[in-house]
Amino acid sequence: MAAAKAPTVSFLARAGPVVARSPARAAASHRKKAAPVVLPALLERPRRPPPPVAVEPRGPPRAESGSGAGDVLRLMDALRVPVEADLYATLLKDCAAESDAGGARLVHDHIRRHAKFLLLDPAGTPLMNRLLLAYAAAGDSKSALDVLGGMPIPARDGVSWATVIAGLSAAGDHAAALGLFAEMLRHRGIAGPPLGALVLAAVLRGCGETRDYGLGRCVHGLVLKTGARCLGASLARFYALLGREVDARRLRAAVSSSPRRSRQGRRTPPRKE
Repeated sequence: MAAAKAPTVSFLARAGPVVARSPARAAASHRKKAAPVVLPALLERPRRPPPPVAVEPRGPPRAESGSGAGDVLRLMDALRVPVEADLYATLLKDCAAESDAGGARLVHDHIRRHAKFLLLDPAGTPLMNRLLLAYAAAGDSKSALDVLGGMPIPARDGVSWATVIAGLSAAGDHAAALGLFAEMLRHRGIAGPPLGALVLAAVLRGCGETRDYGLGRCVHGLVLKTGARCLGASLARFYALLGREVDARRLRAAVSSSPRRSRQGRRTPPRKE
């Protein structure tokens, strides 16, 4: 005998009668049930956004001043105050003390733009010597040689020639130093001590490095003519580099037997060995 089927009850019948609610009542019921939502981010203290990163545009590198020379000149230009030669000299003195070639170039460029007459007038020679010394102290012998080449011959004094020759020798450009020394002899001759001693010491160093025995002998004669006894060590080094031991011994004997001058200018008898 087949089992009797259970009566099927629809979902609507189980749920009970449907009671229609008005829209206002339904909205009020929804507001009552909905709980306020608090985001965790709102409970934290507000943070400042990170500062924007400045991205410099790509291009050729800018020249660095390396000192306050550029700042001083820019300030003077902004105030429209003319720059005196004394201020240029002070800035160049600081550049030479700090071996600041960048600062010397800035001052040099400012002089070319605003006081070009100082480059050509013999009255500007002391300032140009400051510029030459700043370049030479920074090891920029090429710029120093360019400045000297732009100066008129009458505007070049013993300091101008000696500064560039010594700077070229210190930079290792002995051939250029010897060439400039020959040009100096054509135009003005050798200066007296101490500038002459400085020039002759640099030239002897160049003669030894280039193995120029003939020019070194001529410089030896100039040493004897000018009485620069302080160059005995430079002469001995020159002869030693060229392997001239006999000349070195003769030089030592001549220096030890020659009369010396005291501080008062009087001759003193030679020392007995």
